[in-house]
Amino acid sequence: MDTELLKTFLEVEKTRHIGRAAQNLYLTPAAVSARIRQLEGIVGLPLLIRGKNKMGLTPAGEKLKPRAEEVLGALARAIQEPSARARAGQQISIGASHNLWDCVVADFLCSVQSALPERSVRAECHDSGYLISQLQSRQLDVAFMFDPLELEGLHCERVTTLEFALFATRAGADLEAIDSDRYVLVDWSVGFGIEHNRLLASRWQPQLVCSTGRVALNYLAQFGGAGFFPRSWGEAETTPVRLHAVPGLEPISLDLYMLFLDSNRSKSTIESFRGLF
Repeated sequence: MDTELLKTFLEVEKTRHIGRAAQNLYLTPAAVSARIRQLEGIVGLPLLIRGKNKMGLTPAGEKLKPRAEEVLGALARAIQEPSARARAGQQISIGASHNLWDCVVADFLCSVQSALPERSVRAECHDSGYLISQLQSRQLDVAFMFDPLELEGLHCERVTTLEFALFATRAGADLEAIDSDRYVLVDWSVGFGIEHNRLLASRWQPQLVCSTGRVALNYLAQFGGAGFFPRSWGEAETTPVRLHAVPGLEPISLDLYMLFLDSNRSKSTIESFRGLF
């Protein structure tokens, strides 16, 4: 099977939108749709539920997703294996969700390379379930996630706290003005969802619900609106749209956790990561 079909399927599943998946893959929407149809033909079952505003997975698609991640992960490791053997013990693998890479782990990765120039790094983006399975099978050295897990043999500790504040693309917007703006809701984590409901309940009806912060920013860059984003993004000049803080609503704080096996041979190096946040 062409692995590009699996990559395309996972990108559509992540963005829940053919057009956004096409942008991320540098393809046309027609090419993405053709790949999905080709994959569905191979599987013999529909993989996507095509809704009015977003897409979801069919039962067959839900079953295929972890298998697709495993296949692509195994392929990546097979490609890297020769150089990994040549530098045995010198590579460290770091995993996080796409959102966490956007929020903080990408900058942390630069700190790792500066602090440990003799180490090569492999960076992976997956959901938390897959990251845990990779840790337990020793395919991953360390993973970062918002929601802590307690599993035997797995060390989990808080390394920092991130604040998510309400921002708008329109300068001077207040809470009342949000009602007339497009509100986007990013599913940053389970804990974020709980706090978001506590603060807002159903005060604003989102125009867009997505699982990736960068997708939300691209949407706001085109249409304008408001949403919760890491406080640091309000000061960043690299975001695709200028964000202005909206006063009157407390930020949502999320703890970031670092997870690794107690028996990991790179445990001492991993523990030194605490000081890099």
